[in-house]
Amino acid sequence: MLGFLTGHKFRTVTQPFGWPNVQFWTPLAFDFGRVRDINQTSMMPSATAWEWFNVAGNADLADLRSREIEAHETAPATPGLDSRVVALNPDRWQIVRFTLWAERPTAPVGDCFEVLHLSPPESR
Repeated sequence: MLGFLTGHKFRTVTQPFGWPNVQFWTPLAFDFGRVRDINQTSMMPSATAWEWFNVAGNADLADLRSREIEAHETAPATPGLDSRVVALNPDRWQIVRFTLWAERPTAPVGDCFEVLHLSPPESR
């Protein structure tokens, strides 16, 4: 689906007719931070930050995807970062960045919240 949305055929159709609503999030990038490497355990993150922004109408989605992935590649080296995902929400045409932190960052980007509970994947 992501290949279609960021491809030439979709752009050709959306230029004259506009963008339709598409209801799903497509992950663009995900990685664990170095805090996991250092601790060698799955400590529960104590904070999370959300940031999102609207994608300009008829933006070059392939270019946007490349820029987000490039920017994301430096994120795992950020001190205190537990994990991070960047996704495209084509229902609202937004880029969403969701970050889990070992501790609440002193200067968070986006809306920051305390994590009260987080179920690890193996406990499902």
